[in-house]
Amino acid sequence: MKNLNLPDCPYCRSEASYFDSFLAKNRETHRCSSCGRTSKVKVNTDIFRFFIVTQIISIIFFIFAVIMGGRYCLLGLAIVVLCALAFYIISPFMVRFSKWHAKENEQEEVNFGANENRSGFDNEKEIFSN
Repeated sequence: MKNLNLPDCPYCRSEASYFDSFLAKNRETHRCSSCGRTSKVKVNTDIFRFFIVTQIISIIFFIFAVIMGGRYCLLGLAIVVLCALAFYIISPFMVRFSKWHAKENEQEEVNFGANENRSGFDNEKEIFSN
């Protein structure tokens, strides 16, 4: 979580908006609104650590609130909601865009085709994984 800033386009270096970054975190590609070029979306792995920490905090507070009794149960529920909200507010800052290389996809398709063998029947194919 050292580098908390919105992602920028690898081609024109224009910064994406918060809403674009929020939507891009669930996609494979992103089209820049300034230059119109497509870039690949990568999510920083620190987001998973942050997610685990927020969930552990919310579970601890909720269990504490349930053990303490009914009057603290709403407080525990509010802390769970605040932890989830904090995760969703910070998650767009952990998205990065990189240049899209169409050759990478072509190479993956070629490698996938190399693992394909015939099983002996005319219409059946067996796919072997490495």
